[in-house]
Amino acid sequence: MRIIRASSKDTLIEFAALRITRIIVATLEHNARFSLVLAGGSTPRPVYERLAEEPYVGAIDWERVYIFFGDERTVPPDHPDSNYGMAKAALFDHVPIP
Repeated sequence: MRIIRASSKDTLIEFAALRITRIIVATLEHNARFSLVLAGGSTPRPVYERLAEEPYVGAIDWERVYIFFGDERTVPPDHPDSNYGMAKAALFDHVPIP
């Protein structure tokens, strides 16, 4: 396990978005697709929002990214507790996922 210490929340968000982007881009150089499993809850939301912004959104070939959920609550997608609803608002509505 690798522990990352950041000087601020914003630094950690930037580090996570950069790391995720680099892994996706490197994987897609040698593979047809990349599977991304999203975590739920409120903690990952700022990272998803950052991935939906430049330079990250433009660096990723989103048409080759397959997204899965690591967990989901049994609530409608528009419910405030829905992890899908959170991911949709933070990421899906802003990236070219087919």
